[in-house]
Amino acid sequence: MDYLPYVQAHRDFYRPLEEADDIGTVYRASVVPDDWRRNQSGIWAMHRSPGAPTVTHGWKVHGSASYKRAQDLLDAAAAMCVEREVPFKHLRSSPFFIMLHHKQAYRPQSGKFIAAYPPDEAAARKLMEALARATSGEEGPYILGDRRWRESRVVSYRYGVAPHLDDPCSARVIGRTIEKALRELCNPAQRDVIRRTRHLLRTPPQNDQV
Repeated sequence: MDYLPYVQAHRDFYRPLEEADDIGTVYRASVVPDDWRRNQSGIWAMHRSPGAPTVTHGWKVHGSASYKRAQDLLDAAAAMCVEREVPFKHLRSSPFFIMLHHKQAYRPQSGKFIAAYPPDEAAARKLMEALARATSGEEGPYILGDRRWRESRVVSYRYGVAPHLDDPCSARVIGRTIEKALRELCNPAQRDVIRRTRHLLRTPPQNDQV
């Protein structure tokens, strides 16, 4: 049910789960180098090497985990991704893990704990082979919509759209002020387009007269 995440963060008010004062046990990818870009988006923590190419779609590699072994699986998966400079994201903390594994969880995301975005099919295959070896013997829930990698019980994959983990030119600039977006956008041509069209994006003045 869609309302469930909004009744967990506060006892009196609807709030997004990621705005909860107590987010429980925090999962940390401690092996990620300092020069990697880190970002938070809702319930996800995102990591990207500064030299990694931007992937818009392709084979996505997913990792599932049991609740008690979540941090251990993250340690193994993060090490494999860092070694290959593959961008990845993982659930930020234990309450987010529980909500995404609840029987009423959003089905396309249910069971997912880690998602990696290799640049091509060959890189995806090598990453899955390495992850399967590193997590041999681990157990995790089946991720709906995925196909498991060979005999692994935690590694799976699907083809789809990859999120912009830290791309300021992505749709995540929506909701920010035009001026702030202009400062962040890295493409000069895009900046020029927004300068010439930003009057179309402004909220029209309100008329106080009834």
